[in-house]
Amino acid sequence: MRSTRSTGTRLRAAALLALVPALALGACGGEEETDPRAPLTVEVGEEFTWDGWTVPAGWEYDTITEQVAMEEQEHPLVRARVVNEDDEARSALLEFVFVAEGDALATVKCNSTSELGPDEEGDLFCPGFGQPVPEGYDQVVVQPVTRS
Repeated sequence: MRSTRSTGTRLRAAALLALVPALALGACGGEEETDPRAPLTVEVGEEFTWDGWTVPAGWEYDTITEQVAMEEQEHPLVRARVVNEDDEARSALLEFVFVAEGDALATVKCNSTSELGPDEEGDLFCPGFGQPVPEGYDQVVVQPVTRS
C-alpha cells in the first residue's frame, strides 16, 4: 500500500515538471504573445493595426442623417479604408466604441465592403444606424463585434 505522502510528493513533482518548459521560455526572454483581437484604444485619424487589419491614417468620425418614419435622425459614421495584412483572403469585421469616462456612448459596427486578399485595401462600411451621436467622448476603442 502506498502512503499518501509519497503520492502527494509525486503530484507536486509532476506539477513542477509541467511548469519547467514555460519557465524556461520565460527565462530565455521569449516575447509574450498578445491577443490580436484584444480591445485597442485608437486616436481618430491615426493609423492602427488590429487583428491583422491596418486602418491607414486619415480615417474619420462623422455623422449621417437618415429619414425614419418621416423624422430625421442623426447617427455616428466612421469613414475608413482597411488593408488585409493576413496571408489569406477574408472580410474585416470590427466595431468602434466611443467612450466617455468609462461608459460606452455609441458602438459603430464595421465590415469591409468585400472580401480582401493579402495586402489588398478596401472600404470599411460603418454607418452606426440606431446609435446615438457620441458627444463628449474621450476615448475610441476598436474591438471584435459584440452582440447587442
